[in-house]
Amino acid sequence: MQPHGQRAAEPGGAELDALVFGVKPALRLVLSHAELARMEARLRDAGMHLVRARRNGRHVLYASRDASRAEELARLEARLALDGFLPRALFVDTQLAIGALLGYPPCCVRAFASRYVRRGGVVRRTIFRRPRPDYTAAREAWVARPRPRLNQLRAGTHAALISFEPCSFECAAATALADAIAGAVREKDAPRLARIDALLARAVAIARDDVRVVVELDAERTRIVAATPPSRDARPAHAALAERLQGAQIGPDGAVGDDVLVVDFGRT
Repeated sequence: MQPHGQRAAEPGGAELDALVFGVKPALRLVLSHAELARMEARLRDAGMHLVRARRNGRHVLYASRDASRAEELARLEARLALDGFLPRALFVDTQLAIGALLGYPPCCVRAFASRYVRRGGVVRRTIFRRPRPDYTAAREAWVARPRPRLNQLRAGTHAALISFEPCSFECAAATALADAIAGAVREKDAPRLARIDALLARAVAIARDDVRVVVELDAERTRIVAATPPSRDARPAHAALAERLQGAQIGPDGAVGDDVLVVDFGRT
């Protein structure tokens, strides 16, 4: 599910614990050269079969207790490298197969594949000034009371339980998987899960260019009273968005103007 828009699991993240504890059947990791040997050793010690690949100058590592599953994941992702040459039906079927092998909910995989096909693939989405993929996914998944454990808008901060884009921020299947992954994290380190849950239960604003900041809302949850750029990998665009959103009103559909969406994972 991750190729062309979906994230890989974070090295050392919650999904790695879920793989080791048997909650997830397989994992796809994108690693730097410096991370590769350490992660391979860790996964082999846990009894995983590994298949390596290279994508855009990075190492991709497929891990599973089932060697044939890891090999099939690598084979299917190689097919996706053909991108625009694949018939639409084959592209969707391939994404569904990858999602099933990684243990993702079929409804979420189907929604991702549908968005990708509508956008016209990798080439068109980078040429035309359309909303970026994460914003589009969040817009389509938006609900008034999202489930905090489905907050993957904070991926990259080790504060995410899932690496896939849920079809809805209240998807029952995605919630069940996130809760199962949370159980694996709790088994290993309960205080760590408490920290993750606290970080996930916060409102996030995401702009059409996929820049995002954490926001604090007033008591009525209709106005932004503070906005904070990410603690790492912050860019000037993050600071600019945070400054712009101070005091902004939020529409009933989560919109701030026509180019920012607030997903209120902190609503109780």
